Amino acid sequence: MKVALCGYPPLAMKIQSDLQNSDYEFKFFIGDFISPDGKDEPINLPLINFFEFRRLINAGELDGVIVAETAGSKFVKNIVRLFKFGGIQRVGVLNKGFIDFVRV
Repeated sequence: MKVALCGYPPLAMKIQSDLQNSDYEFKFFIGDFISPDGKDEPINLPLINFFEFRRLINAGELDGVIVAETAGSKFVKNIVRLFKFGGIQRVGVLNKGFIDFVRV
């Protein structure tokens, strides 16, 4: 599954490292959705904006997004709402160490 990441960059890099031998292929980081604590943190993926992300989803070049942030936080709730509004169907959030794809 080809996905983008957003959220907290250090946690995004940990997710990438932990899932390097999985079916996930991490392609981009959505720069519009960096958590407030991560604004100055390094990002090891190419940055794209939300509109480019939507274009890649619609073109079939990406399958979804994983939000690298604690599930249930205000940041995650707001981001999931924005993805829902943008018509994004596959949104993964961290839940007790696992990635759950929420229904949007």
